[in-house]
Amino acid sequence: MLTDRISEALGGVDRIESFGKAAIVGLDGEIEHGGALIHTPFFGNVFRELTEGTSIIVFSDDRLPAGEPLTVPLWHKTAAATRSHYQTCQIRIPDAPRPDEIVVIAAGASGPARTPGSGTAPPTRSSAWPIWTTTWRP
Repeated sequence: MLTDRISEALGGVDRIESFGKAAIVGLDGEIEHGGALIHTPFFGNVFRELTEGTSIIVFSDDRLPAGEPLTVPLWHKTAAATRSHYQTCQIRIPDAPRPDEIVVIAAGASGPARTPGSGTAPPTRSSAWPIWTTTWRP
């Protein structure tokens, strides 16, 4: 599962501080189909539980041709209003999604944003952003 890959990349579930999710739908699909995959208890709830989070998982979705970038938002897994953990990362997959595919994205970070928003203290360490994707074809 995508959560296992993020956990392994960051050195364990206890290292995951922020999370986000996204879907990129191919040009023959509907954005609602991507949303249906990432807003289900079998993805969102499992992702939250396995990362020991309690916040709603912030998300983005779009219909795009293969290779176009999508910005994936992340925020703190237990305190969504924690400004220091508001961050985004941009993902681009050169050959996906094909017109009839949906890319599902799970993202995690091991710390606060590299440049936190106004009103927050500077981070004490930089954040890692492992992002894992899987492609689904109906």
